[in-house]
Amino acid sequence: MAIELQALRAIPEFGMLADAELVHVQKVTRERPIQRGELLLMEGAPGDRLYYLQSGRVKVYKTSPDGKEQVLRIFQAGEIFNEVLVFDGGQNPASAMTLEDGIAYTMNRTDIRRLLTEHPTIALSVIQVLASRLRDLMGLVEGLPFNPLLSLLAWELREIEAV
Repeated sequence: MAIELQALRAIPEFGMLADAELVHVQKVTRERPIQRGELLLMEGAPGDRLYYLQSGRVKVYKTSPDGKEQVLRIFQAGEIFNEVLVFDGGQNPASAMTLEDGIAYTMNRTDIRRLLTEHPTIALSVIQVLASRLRDLMGLVEGLPFNPLLSLLAWELREIEAV
């Protein structure tokens, strides 16, 4: 089943694209039902897929060597995660598990890279959103040298954004 263009338009990275470009995105996007308790990402494993939550919630967390769990972030419907791994090809810095049933849209690394290479307008749109997020993070860390509590918070936010 093809994903509707309107649903793709809700993804921030693709929201400003014309229908002609969205059709290219549509071709590489897969709908994936998710079930509560499903492990989507495992910390330390290679990552090659980006996720956009159409519905449902996902917790991203790290596990200490002694088995303690630290939740980094809860992603809600309308949010995207794991995009950094798609671009840098590294390992998952954290695990991700579904908290409830829902629908995720996924795109794999190979398809995204080809899409961005063949369609510069799509690449520019993605870069614009990533640059906006970077600007927001820079604003958060501006005052850190003057406030130890904010330094700790920034460190935690950096860990979250890495996911």
